[in-house]
Amino acid sequence: PVLVVVAGDVDPGLALERLEAAFGEIAASSAVRPAAPALDASPLTVPLPVAVAQAQLGYIAAAPGPSEPAADAWRLLLYVLSHGYEGRLGRKAISDAGLAYYIDSRYRADGTNAWVTLSTGVDPDKLAALAALFREELARLVTEPPTAAEVAEAKQHRLGRFVSAAQSNDELTSRLATEWLWYGELLTRDALERRLAAVSPADVAAAARAFAAGTFVTVAHGEGPNR
Repeated sequence: PVLVVVAGDVDPGLALERLEAAFGEIAASSAVRPAAPALDASPLTVPLPVAVAQAQLGYIAAAPGPSEPAADAWRLLLYVLSHGYEGRLGRKAISDAGLAYYIDSRYRADGTNAWVTLSTGVDPDKLAALAALFREELARLVTEPPTAAEVAEAKQHRLGRFVSAAQSNDELTSRLATEWLWYGELLTRDALERRLAAVSPADVAAAARAFAAGTFVTVAHGEGPNR
């Protein structure tokens, strides 16, 4: 399949004419949707042969695909756990304990399969403490599910980023292509707001147990692989 996205100060009619001239003879084909790779829940250590100033702690869990209703609950849960320097994990690990330098959290998908991922930089001597805190916060998502206020904040952030995140032509084309791949259509703010309105705090709480059953990946010096 070929997907062409055009953004910028263009003449729509002329752009369509030229796209038709360039791609009109290409026969349409159906997208190939690969099966999701299996994720082993046991921790994985990636050893480095030399000492480094900063170790890495990562986390990955298989998530519902973007077209599944539960995907929105997972993305809200990811925000509650960590968004940049904030979220439950960010406040505990960065602001309160000073264990981590940053936390990158993302929902990733290939159109059918999806994953939530988190990664953080940590001083090697603080790695064990950060890993323990990380596990505590994942467990707390189950024992202390996100509150209605936390879920409402996550929804507002998602809507706000939908409107403001993509500004350059490259960012706009990337977002539009992703929407088409994930949903088979282009989202509007109103459509996204309706999707999010259908997600209750109970839906987010229901996702927590599977969310917390992912795989930890440690990248550090001097540790042999454990599987």
